[in-house]
Amino acid sequence: MRQRVAPTFCVAVKLNSADFQPGGFDAEDAAWVVDMLNGMVVDLVELSGGSYESPAMQGQTRDSSRLALLEFAKTYRQWVSQA
Repeated sequence: MRQRVAPTFCVAVKLNSADFQPGGFDAEDAAWVVDMLNGMVVDLVELSGGSYESPAMQGQTRDSSRLALLEFAKTYRQWVSQA
């Protein structure tokens, strides 16, 4: 993407931290994605959580889901390359 846009164009990725489904996308999967992103020029990463079946961030679920996303955000900072 970066090669196709102007240098001033913001390249962003929306990353789901977990879909909160049994056997679904979880923090370990998200860490793998972050590791791949570390080798790329990305200006912004938007973190989200949940799915249509489990809308964790729409205020319809327990506080524990929101706390899990906040914990993921703290951990995410440690995974991100500062290069």
